[in-house]
Amino acid sequence: MLKNFIKQSIPFLERRCQTKSDWKIQRQVEDDWWYWFPVVMGVSTRKEMDKANAVQIQILNEVAKKKQQLLGGVSVDG
Repeated sequence: MLKNFIKQSIPFLERRCQTKSDWKIQRQVEDDWWYWFPVVMGVSTRKEMDKANAVQIQILNEVAKKKQQLLGGVSVDG
């Protein structure tokens, strides 16, 4: 019975060890906010952001800022 439990737990433990802590994920999102902001605001998709060059990304971020302003300054970062 214990042996079966351990066998069943190993995949979970392996996955758990491979995940990052919440604060690391939050930090990564904050560091990559230039990428996520247009996506969160619905101005772009992840696929479009992946293909965009630096100038296009700057434009998408400016458009996202304008949209945020038009929505009354609603903050998307909590």
